[in-house]
Amino acid sequence: MANTITRRSILQAAALGVSAGSAWAQDEYYNKNGPQVNVGPGLDIGYREAWLGAPWEKPEAMLLIHGNIESAVVWYGWVPKLGNEFRMLMPDMPGFGHSTMPANFQYTLPNVAGALAGFLDKMGVESAHVVAAKTGGSIGVQFAASYPQRTKTLVLATAPLSPEEKTNAPARQSPDEILDQSKRLGSAASKEQVAFYDKMIGATVPEPSRSMRKMLTEGRNSKYLEGLLLKIQAPTLIITSDRNAQVSVPAAAANQKMIPNSRLLVITSDAYHIILANTDEVVANVRAFIKANRKG
Repeated sequence: MANTITRRSILQAAALGVSAGSAWAQDEYYNKNGPQVNVGPGLDIGYREAWLGAPWEKPEAMLLIHGNIESAVVWYGWVPKLGNEFRMLMPDMPGFGHSTMPANFQYTLPNVAGALAGFLDKMGVESAHVVAAKTGGSIGVQFAASYPQRTKTLVLATAPLSPEEKTNAPARQSPDEILDQSKRLGSAASKEQVAFYDKMIGATVPEPSRSMRKMLTEGRNSKYLEGLLLKIQAPTLIITSDRNAQVSVPAAAANQKMIPNSRLLVITSDAYHIILANTDEVVANVRAFIKANRKG
């Protein structure tokens, strides 16, 4: 299947002297030639899928939810590290990447979570470990609250959930609108990484980005998202960084205390897109968290 990572592709990448993740990421920024599944009238979800284990094995599924102004390609660094343990399902959110967004689609948290549930149905997956980043974290919260039986564990990486503080200062851009990569990717990001992400931002279609941002803002400021936290039943790991420009440690801690079975992890970083900037540390902690909470 197109855009599915296999052990063969890993070996081919190694022969070329590049990592599997980078070879996969370089095919395009937005997965325009990838597979799709239909989950509703005019709503086709494009996706990437990876499983590096034996073809006869039936691994647990991991559903990875990206944030605004990007696509499933942001998970490229996770594939070589977790692809031999999980069936990694990386959908593009409606209107992003290779996913369509019909004109009458209402970009609300229940609708997007419902589209992901439909996506899992089409992929033959009953339940999954859910990992969600940035704005995608709000979608992950809705999914876990709406579909508790389908959520084995939940990881929220830099997920803005609390209402924005009201001040007399002029309105500032949200972190998803800030194009300063020193905030997004941190001071340790390479020039190549910054250039790649800049091009991804430039390829974003405006309308779904505006709709996703509006969805997040309304969910936060109405306290709708905070109201969902108590409904989450799955073991949950909230991750932020100590100098996070999007979700501060106190804000993350306050959210974590509202989720019954949860814990907080603070990593040392000046980035807020920690799934990209701090992949090794975040992945290691996600793996350990899932192992500690795996039933049976």
